[in-house]
Amino acid sequence: MLSLVTTASLLCSPLLCPMWPAWRLQVSHGNTAAHATELGDKTLGRICAAIAGDEARHEKAYIKIVDALFERCGAHSVLH
Repeated sequence: MLSLVTTASLLCSPLLCPMWPAWRLQVSHGNTAAHATELGDKTLGRICAAIAGDEARHEKAYIKIVDALFERCGAHSVLH
């Protein structure tokens, strides 16, 4: 079982920290895609929609990583 210090270093790793920005960028680019398309810029709309899709895939990957961390470390995965 991993120690709390090891778990903390995993949670602060470059693989796990981007979870919130991935979600935020997904929403932001999704909204920008919708607005751009509504305003007639279909190219910008497609680009932003593609970026939003990439961020959605990143978010899913981060969730799987954290789920695996919780399965492996249980309660030690949570910092209080």
